Amino acid sequence: PIPCVPWQSQTSGQYQRRVHGDHLGWRKLFNWPEALSHQQHSTSHVFCAGEHQNSRLSTKEVLAASSSSGIDYWHVPSGKVIYTLNLGEGGEVYSMDYNDESNKLVCAGKDATVRVVDEVTKTVELTLKRGILGCKGHTNRVFCTKFYGENQIISGGWDNTVIFWDIRAKDACTEVLFGPHICGETIATIGDHTLVTGAYAEENQIQKWDNAR
Repeated sequence: PIPCVPWQSQTSGQYQRRVHGDHLGWRKLFNWPEALSHQQHSTSHVFCAGEHQNSRLSTKEVLAASSSSGIDYWHVPSGKVIYTLNLGEGGEVYSMDYNDESNKLVCAGKDATVRVVDEVTKTVELTLKRGILGCKGHTNRVFCTKFYGENQIISGGWDNTVIFWDIRAKDACTEVLFGPHICGETIATIGDHTLVTGAYAEENQIQKWDNAR
């Protein structure tokens, strides 16, 4: 199952969407099982996929996060994995997002930990979790992570909280919104002061938040 496929490109008119489907204008470039059959990778479930958005790179990469507790970097033309970022036990990733410069990737998932990955070195440079300097952090699975500008991250999940993190402080959980039961990519920002959340709930499924002073 693939419950989440966020997709956007900063290259105008020069790409084709690389997720298979029957929609007009879409072309399937490779199949996950077929590509895996030629490599030493398990046929694990894919939870999240996205495009490497750095148009300065000559390689065309797609990222796939799966139940194998890691992120595979796929080279689209060859259909091969060129790098795997291992996040360790419990590191299933359900959400990923790039910053505007595409040099940092934020990801989160099963272990309630938000990680910031340096895309140049392909290493985790920052780990945000419960207990850091008294921060409440997440207590359950995280299903949505978003960069908010260059220095802040927003995350939400099953613990009915949306958390704002400041990565400049390395450990700062700056604000917590209580209520939304986030089960997918359902956090969006509008401008600098407005946030919209979508929740799996009987009521108040969509909420709009404002921090204008």
